[in-house]
Amino acid sequence: MSLHKTLARYAADVNAALARVFEELTPQAARVHPSALEMAEAVREFTCGPGKRLRPVLMRVAYEGLGGTNTEAIIRASCAVELMQSFLLIHDDVMDRSELRRGQPTLHRWYQTRYSKQVHDAEHFGSAMAILAGDLANQLGTLLLSQASFPPDRVARALACYNRIAVDVCYGQVLDMILPQYPLNEVREEDLWKVMEYKTARYTTEGPLHLGAILAGAEGEVLEQLSAYGVPLGVAFQLQDDVLSVFGEEAQTGKSVASDLTDGKRTLLLVEAWKQGKEGERRVLTRVLGNPAATAGEIEAARRLLEDTGARAYTAQLAQELATQAKNALSRAPLAAPAPQFLAELGDYVVGRER
Repeated sequence: MSLHKTLARYAADVNAALARVFEELTPQAARVHPSALEMAEAVREFTCGPGKRLRPVLMRVAYEGLGGTNTEAIIRASCAVELMQSFLLIHDDVMDRSELRRGQPTLHRWYQTRYSKQVHDAEHFGSAMAILAGDLANQLGTLLLSQASFPPDRVARALACYNRIAVDVCYGQVLDMILPQYPLNEVREEDLWKVMEYKTARYTTEGPLHLGAILAGAEGEVLEQLSAYGVPLGVAFQLQDDVLSVFGEEAQTGKSVASDLTDGKRTLLLVEAWKQGKEGERRVLTRVLGNPAATAGEIEAARRLLEDTGARAYTAQLAQELATQAKNALSRAPLAAPAPQFLAELGDYVVGRER
């Protein structure tokens, strides 16, 4: 099971299933009002745009690796986690006041521009409509999963799992919003680890694996074995994201490489730089963190500091160690071939990716 070939093939299956889901949604929305149709179309474009489809692919790999054979049903059900991602990203962009997502205007900015001449407060209107769009994506995912063609007891357990994932991500997001209110020297590393586990690993790796396993009939111990792989891999994924958010190419990441710095986001990368930096170097970070008016020169100086203090190398090494930990855990999971090979190769991909 070649990683890239499987990702491409499985992603194509998800794309086709998502297209059918939105084909069903469109006439329902059209019967309500043109504005409802416009929102359904906005969610469709956001969800069906370019993407790796990693989460639904993981859900399917776990399902098939544990003996599941209803391919058509798992492909359709796996669209739920892609819709959950849309929900979380749309809301995250509102909270971060982000301008770009996947190289395009974020949904709240799109609505703001679209209605700038029609409403009194276009910025607030854009945020409100994006919140609704995220809600629509989440509820559509829940509905999709509730209608999945699996035994009712498995569907019920999968729905409970889906909702637990969303609850955990909310807690992780609370921490992610609160931590920038603290000076860097007061941010505890254990809280940063919680953000990465609850905000990223829960819905990016561990959660999709659990959902696929549950729909295949797996329970307790098997889910724990999948967590031993999924959690460290999800944290490694976030660590690599943090590096790419500062050092990546905007053309590949699809978002500003300065926003984590100017938004004052608290990451292990920044905390490590602060810990290793001297007083003057810390002042370089202070001038940029949480400062949207920071100059290009100041941002570049902060970026160089993350290199010079060894923070970038430290973060990359930690991500590599976590990916190795995840791969080592695969031997304990009762997954049939070729799933273990795919998941092992995914560990290498996660820390080597450039977007």
